[in-house]
Amino acid sequence: MSERLDYIKIQPQTILDIGSGLNIDANYLQQRFPRANLYKLDIAINVIKEYKSKLNFIKKIFYNNSQNICANAISLPIQSQTMDLVWSNLTLPYITDLESYFKEIRRVLKVNGCFLVTGIGVDSLKQLRTIGLNTYNFPDMHIIGDILVKLGFKNPVTDLEYITLEYTSAQQLLSDIRIIGCGAATNKYSFITKERIKKIMNNFEQLSQNGKIPLTIELFYAHAWKDKINIELPDNEKILRFSPRT
Repeated sequence: MSERLDYIKIQPQTILDIGSGLNIDANYLQQRFPRANLYKLDIAINVIKEYKSKLNFIKKIFYNNSQNICANAISLPIQSQTMDLVWSNLTLPYITDLESYFKEIRRVLKVNGCFLVTGIGVDSLKQLRTIGLNTYNFPDMHIIGDILVKLGFKNPVTDLEYITLEYTSAQQLLSDIRIIGCGAATNKYSFITKERIKKIMNNFEQLSQNGKIPLTIELFYAHAWKDKINIELPDNEKILRFSPRT
């Protein structure tokens, strides 16, 4: 995503980071665009509180032009046409309504504003499916592209990248996939018996190559521009809105 900023050549005054988490991306954005007002949004209130308590002093000195917002990405408490750049890195695995998500992004963008989004694609974790495990139903990049066209985004661009990770431990692999929203990959039921766990571990031997277990992750990137106001998305559709500084 950061490489795309090199040729997009945008100099935003206002930035919204959707799914900011522990502010790894937000810190990068603040350093790259030090004069921009940065709004960091995440649905996990405890994560926001923890980050603020640890870095409160540092934030006051270095990041006094940033604010934290706790909200759902498909119902942003933000006024329409207030953001120059919307940034959302790997939030899509947690989004259940993709069209509403991109509608909200389009609504809060200013005309000529841009968004950059990454997600985990449909081919991810394919090795686990070959041994009979259930995996999260990741979206197809082509569906994302169709949604962007439907909503009237200008010049939508989508790209794919495949990364193959290698694990020496099945336990570590299962631990990692929980982080990307795949906690139920091992079983379709809520309770897993010891026999089921043993069978799962035995199945991993089928995947092992030279003592390593491969796991494919499909990453897709999307960015597009807003070139006009969509009259189908009125600003009065919600009662409360957060009004960013200008």
